Amino acid sequence: MEEVYKEAYSEISEILKLMPRTMVSKIPIEIINAIESEKSKTYKPNITLPIEDCNIKEETKAILYLIYRDYLNDEEHKRKLQIRDAKKIEEAERNIRNNKWQA
Repeated sequence: MEEVYKEAYSEISEILKLMPRTMVSKIPIEIINAIESEKSKTYKPNITLPIEDCNIKEETKAILYLIYRDYLNDEEHKRKLQIRDAKKIEEAERNIRNNKWQA
């Protein structure tokens, strides 16, 4: 695994420690275990509240979004976010195909 993702997992691990247990309990234990086993052994993130004031990695933000989308929302909002994301991916793929054909 690339080091940047190991560092992102380290940041996520620290953020989860700051979250209320009721929220963390919604995340499957397999996901938490994967975060803990894959995090960097050397990178020590400095995560404090408010998290918005911390300089966290873009990879951390992306993974946190997926955790938020898939585990911390009610089913209706989760479906809406998944549909929105699928449309964005489809649009990005279409743009890539169009750019390849124009080149």
